Amino acid sequence: MSGALKVSISRKGAYFGVSYVNLGVEPFAPSQDLLDAYKASEKTPEDIARFWRIYRERLDAVGIEEVGRRLQEATQGADEAVLFCHEKAPDKFCHRMVFAEWYEEQTGEVIEEVR
Repeated sequence: MSGALKVSISRKGAYFGVSYVNLGVEPFAPSQDLLDAYKASEKTPEDIARFWRIYRERLDAVGIEEVGRRLQEATQGADEAVLFCHEKAPDKFCHRMVFAEWYEEQTGEVIEEVR
C-alpha cells in the first residue's frame, strides 16, 4: 500500500509532505454548497441521507463513463491507487464512502476502505 498512488478527492488544499494527484473537484469532491449545508446541519441520520442522495445524484449526472475516464487518466500507469480525503476518524461518515459505494454499484469493482 505504501507504493500506491495517492489520489485526493477532497476540496481542501495541499497535503504537506505527501505527493498526490488532485481530483478534488466535482464530481469527486462534493460541491461547496453541499458541504456547507452538511457542516451547518446537526448530522442527524436524515442529514446524512440527504448528503448521500445529493452527492450520488451529482455522480449520476456525470455518469460512470466520465468518472471512470477521469480516474483512469489521473491514475495512468499506477499499479495501485488510494482515494483519500481529510476525514480524521476512519469510522466517521465521509463522502469517500459514498463514492466507493456508488462506484461499486456502477462497475462491480470494490474500493476497499483502508485504515
